[in-house]
Amino acid sequence: YILGTCVTQDLDKGLVSMNQTAAIPTLVERFNLHNSLASSNTRTPMSQEQLPRVEQTGRESKSFPYLSAIGSLLYISLLTRPDISYAVGVCARYGAAYGPPHVRAMNKIIEYPFVTRNYSIVFSHSSKLLNSSVRLHESGRPRVKDDDTLEKCINSSLETFCDADFAGDITRRSTSGNISFLYGSPLRWLSQLQKLYALSTAESGIYSAVEAVKDAALGV
Repeated sequence: YILGTCVTQDLDKGLVSMNQTAAIPTLVERFNLHNSLASSNTRTPMSQEQLPRVEQTGRESKSFPYLSAIGSLLYISLLTRPDISYAVGVCARYGAAYGPPHVRAMNKIIEYPFVTRNYSIVFSHSSKLLNSSVRLHESGRPRVKDDDTLEKCINSSLETFCDADFAGDITRRSTSGNISFLYGSPLRWLSQLQKLYALSTAESGIYSAVEAVKDAALGV
């Protein structure tokens, strides 16, 4: 265990896996959510409701340690859970003032990694990490039918993907997202609000691509 991260080595298979089966249950217990279970239909921990801006934190929400939860989830998302990076990043924008919708969103995010706490990042010395039965899925959508994309990803030494929404935040700024894979295993990832105001979807995509290239260069 390294700083709450469980690192397992399988010499026979030539695999090293990383997960946070120790840190996540501790977080859930701290927030008294260990009896909660996320829906089996949940594909993403992000709430579907648009989180509102509030002037100040209401009395009913002050008892929830919002900033503490954000810090713990950011730590988890940066180490082994790229699948919650976007959701945590969105909620982190409301740390100065939050209300019941923000607390509900945080509870949902905390429950999701608990239910999926055995998810691991796996690294292999082989260039073939995944077997032929594995299929690529998009969040909340059916599996991708383009098997060539999956094969290219898991057989290439380094693959980087990036995207961005357009003016998706209440401030009208866009959110960048990128992830780099090394032989099919996530190596670096990022989800953050862009600093500049994009004037089109193409411009927001370019900003995201620039950050993705920087991350890919660091990964190399």
